[in-house]
Amino acid sequence: AGPLSFDAWRRTLTDDGVMKLMVAGVSDDQKRGKAKFERALKEMCRKEGAVTDMQWEEQGVCTARAKGSEVYDVRIRYDDSGAISESSCSCQDAATTEGKCKHVGGLLLCLIHKQLPSAAPPRGAQAPSSPSTS
Repeated sequence: AGPLSFDAWRRTLTDDGVMKLMVAGVSDDQKRGKAKFERALKEMCRKEGAVTDMQWEEQGVCTARAKGSEVYDVRIRYDDSGAISESSCSCQDAATTEGKCKHVGGLLLCLIHKQLPSAAPPRGAQAPSSPSTS
């Protein structure tokens, strides 16, 4: 069947799932993972303009830019069940956490908590034609 649609995948995301991802990135250290989750929520999700350019690249891939001390490229891939199979970010922290940094957490939390326009179709895909109003 292939990966879920972007909107269907968004509905599978939970705060608890993001928390587990952050904890997994710091060798299952609950305290450090929770602190990373809190930073992702406060510094990325709740801060206007911190996570921008969210795009659905292709089925199963979501990208964005996250602004911290610099601007970072964030990428998340999910499998057919909606589980996150890969995450990456251009920040230094992502290199030591297998791509489970606060920027990745921030993008996921934005997908959960923010009202977003319906996802643009993947690059190169035809947008559905809207009925004419003549």
